[in-house]
Amino acid sequence: MLIDHVMSFGPQVTKLSPEASDDELEGLQKQLRTLGEFTPRFDVWNVYSTLNPNLIQNPQPGTPAEKRNAEAVEKRQETLLVASKAPIYAPYNPMWLEHKYSDAQRLGYLCTFSPEFGKWVVTLVFDSLYRPGGIDYIPNAFELLLGDDEMFGGYTLKNTREVTVNPEDQQALQFGSELVRTCLQMLNWVDDDPASGTQVVTLGNNKPNRLNFGGVSKQPKSNPTIIRFEPFMKKRKAQAFALRGGGSEAAQHLVKACRPIYSMQHPLGGAFTPDGKPKKLTLGVNYGMLTRKQHLRGNPNNGKKAKVAVITVGDVHAGSFSPFNPASVSTSTNLEGGVA
Repeated sequence: MLIDHVMSFGPQVTKLSPEASDDELEGLQKQLRTLGEFTPRFDVWNVYSTLNPNLIQNPQPGTPAEKRNAEAVEKRQETLLVASKAPIYAPYNPMWLEHKYSDAQRLGYLCTFSPEFGKWVVTLVFDSLYRPGGIDYIPNAFELLLGDDEMFGGYTLKNTREVTVNPEDQQALQFGSELVRTCLQMLNWVDDDPASGTQVVTLGNNKPNRLNFGGVSKQPKSNPTIIRFEPFMKKRKAQAFALRGGGSEAAQHLVKACRPIYSMQHPLGGAFTPDGKPKKLTLGVNYGMLTRKQHLRGNPNNGKKAKVAVITVGDVHAGSFSPFNPASVSTSTNLEGGVA
């Protein structure tokens, strides 16, 4: 993955643009230092291709090509609609998204959440086309703003001469802001039924590191698992537990922040104590929309690993859904940095 390449260089960046400032360079270096062994990383090519379908130009009416275009546009619209029912709070902070852009280039999005200002700040990272093996950056390329109830409240794009005069750069920022917003919503998408748990379901496991001819393990690489966005596919917590391998003690890893919703009928920890007595139920403590912060879990003696996954868009056609509503619970200037 591109993040492996970025982390191998660390915060070694230099200014390539005359518009770049020392403050932006320092800010970019600070962002790069936040990348570490627990940084969650997601391959979002499937989401990117869904939101930006490769349509057949000028299809003849009534042909399979016209039907294919219509289906692709419909899936894009429905994916955006379903995802928009979820908030864009920080499941992880920081987090990394990336996808293939062309045969010669990958795009990465270093996403950092600022709770003080209630916004995501996203730096665009990509393979340099002018320096083979190099990496270029557009720090703080765009921002995603949180609105009421932590829902998407708008975005701002970097406004500089180098970006605004280049239509391709401007389009990349617009597509990037839509992509990051949608992926955040997909990762935060939950159903009203607390027993169903999250609808973003891990379906695979990381592959072991390959060995070279000398029998020595190569430098660890990011091997994605699959996370499927199936808003209408019920996956019980017991099933997810079985997929993880039962009760085996896992390596230390980062657990995302979430806002699970519990009703008085299904409170956190159950409605009764082990001896059968009813528990005292308090709004915000064991029922309602509760907040779980990002935290580490697992045994560091069994290793440390980052969350690595491929996000794919599943079935967004069937079923019904309603807007995310916690109250319904009853009971700068352009800097293109290059590696030094």
